[in-house]
Amino acid sequence: MADRLYTSGDIARALKAKVTRVRHILATREHVRPVGRAGLVRLYRESAIQAVSDELATQENSGDRRVSVEGERDATGGPNVD
Repeated sequence: MADRLYTSGDIARALKAKVTRVRHILATREHVRPVGRAGLVRLYRESAIQAVSDELATQENSGDRRVSVEGERDATGGPNVD
C-alpha cells in the first residue's frame, strides 16, 4: 500500500491552522519540500505535518505571527503592510 500524501489544506486541517500560514511555511522552508504533484497541487509526506507544526510553534513562541500574505494580520492585529 502506498504512503498517504497530504495537500497544504490537509496539513492546515490536521493542525487547525490557517491554510495561508501553512502554505507560507511550505513555500519558504528549505527542509519541507513536496514529494509530488497532482496537477497544480503540491503533495507532501506525513513528516511535513510535524515540520509545519514545529514551525508554527516556533512562530508562536517567538511572537512572530506575521505572514506576508495579503489579507493576513500581523502580531498587533493590524493589516500586514510589508
